[in-house]
Amino acid sequence: PPGKISAAYAAENRRQIKSLWLLAPAGVYSARPSEMHRLLQQGHRIPIFGRDLREFDWLLHFTMNKPPFIPRPVKEILIERAAENFTLHNRIYQEVAAEALALEDIAENLTVPTRIVWGRRDRVLDPSGAEVLDQLLPNASVLFLEDIGHVPMVEEPKKVAEDFKTFNETLAN
Repeated sequence: PPGKISAAYAAENRRQIKSLWLLAPAGVYSARPSEMHRLLQQGHRIPIFGRDLREFDWLLHFTMNKPPFIPRPVKEILIERAAENFTLHNRIYQEVAAEALALEDIAENLTVPTRIVWGRRDRVLDPSGAEVLDQLLPNASVLFLEDIGHVPMVEEPKKVAEDFKTFNETLAN
């Protein structure tokens, strides 16, 4: 997960990092269990990488509250690529999921200004993770995006980009 990796890098390289912007980062283990976590605990198989049209559409609607329209020919290409890389993506997911280091532990070494952005309707990672990080990080601020799921950069790209830009401009002043 990019957010957890970025946070770990920032914690290890504090002199090089001036700020951190986290978009629904994985690894906040003290957050409330997400819907995906509860389904996995019940033994459901979650198609994280859609290999056919049914799985792909399910994935879109599970990860996003307002998925964009994607023409069928484009979906077919995306599905084809996902199927080609299914084994690799699954292996990477399993390795990352097995990583025991919590973002809470990494946060102990983060003092840089940090912006946390999270969709309130995230079913993959519970939004309470933002509240946990906000309490742990001394220079954190949080933006919750209402009616947005796990992929805010797709659902609200303009709002997410504006927040990133504003956060950076604020630090520059």
